[in-house]
Amino acid sequence: MSMTGKVNHAFVASIEGKILAKTSGLMIPADDVTTLICSLTSNYSGSVKLSLMTFTYTCFKDDLNSALIGKAENSIFVARLGSQNVVVGFTDPCTPGSCIREIQELSTALSQRGL
Repeated sequence: MSMTGKVNHAFVASIEGKILAKTSGLMIPADDVTTLICSLTSNYSGSVKLSLMTFTYTCFKDDLNSALIGKAENSIFVARLGSQNVVVGFTDPCTPGSCIREIQELSTALSQRGL
């Protein structure tokens, strides 16, 4: 996924918050994983601010696609809740649409395989 240039860093975590896979060099604190999972599974709607890995993101929740999309000054993240996991990708603000598609495709593929 990161080889396409559309996603700079990504990780997959279980619903319980355990990191299952991640790109090389990505350091994601356990508290940040918990924050993302809580945000994706909460009932709120509208926008919210989240602090992840030293950035403060303004986020909105896409309930239709079980996704959370956040924008900071120099970074965008997309998080998608699957049946048993959360897939999160980080990208450059110039290419957010491509990152959204990549994360959706990976999340769908994992869900189809029962993961």
